[in-house]
Amino acid sequence: MNYNEFVDAVMDGVKSRVDGVNVERREIEKLNSRYDGIVVRNNGEKSGYSYDLGDLWNKYKGDNFDRVLDDFLGIVKSFAKKKNEYECLFDYEYAKNRLMMQMVSVNRNKELLADMPHRVIGDIAVIYRVDLGDSTCEIKNDLMKEYGIDEGILYSDAMECQRRDCPPVLRNMAEVMRGFGVHSIESPLWVGMMNRDMFGAACVVFPDFLEKVSEKLGGNMWVLPSSTHEVIFVLDNGVYDKDGLADMVRVINGSEVAEQDFLSDSVYYYDCENEVLRVA
Repeated sequence: MNYNEFVDAVMDGVKSRVDGVNVERREIEKLNSRYDGIVVRNNGEKSGYSYDLGDLWNKYKGDNFDRVLDDFLGIVKSFAKKKNEYECLFDYEYAKNRLMMQMVSVNRNKELLADMPHRVIGDIAVIYRVDLGDSTCEIKNDLMKEYGIDEGILYSDAMECQRRDCPPVLRNMAEVMRGFGVHSIESPLWVGMMNRDMFGAACVVFPDFLEKVSEKLGGNMWVLPSSTHEVIFVLDNGVYDKDGLADMVRVINGSEVAEQDFLSDSVYYYDCENEVLRVA
């Protein structure tokens, strides 16, 4: 079968084998990209589960349809069982204790950001998510309106939540590389991240963290937006310059960073005297 026939068969399979759900196909906009998606919602509920039909199609090309459909139905049924947990998204007293921040590219996500509470730092922006344990949910304007709050409150609560649950941390690049089995002497590069495995570039939102990093390194710093998951700090001691660092960022982004994790090709600079982070 061709792609469209495959999509119709998947949607028919969900409708016929999972009770109490609505199924639709639509284009889903996500960070740095968009995809042809299938959206499954429990009847009468606002929240839903979306999945990339292109990913399902690729699995089908290397497998048989029944097995691909069975695997996907397992995901759908798992979502249906968690309906009460997902509906809690609309209760801010629940959500405020599970807030996360993520840094994203402004230039690659203009349409998405227009529908989301955010704040801009140069050519990157802070957005907000709710941690559901095995997944996260972006907070869009309609959900913030449901909460009855504004972006300022969301920002303040997210800062408090992340300070408590996963504060920013600093590691030398040599320590990070040892985690991958590569041993080296201490590096002039320092990696900033949050104390978890995702969205670590949000560490730059914390003024006191930037101040502590600057104190440890010994002055003004170059700040490289490595990906949505981490940033790199380099002391401005005359060894590095903006153009050389910009070339390094572009090369790494082009060869090492996954499309969905791209953050910026810009080099940032932290002025420790004025405690300001800006595009260099």
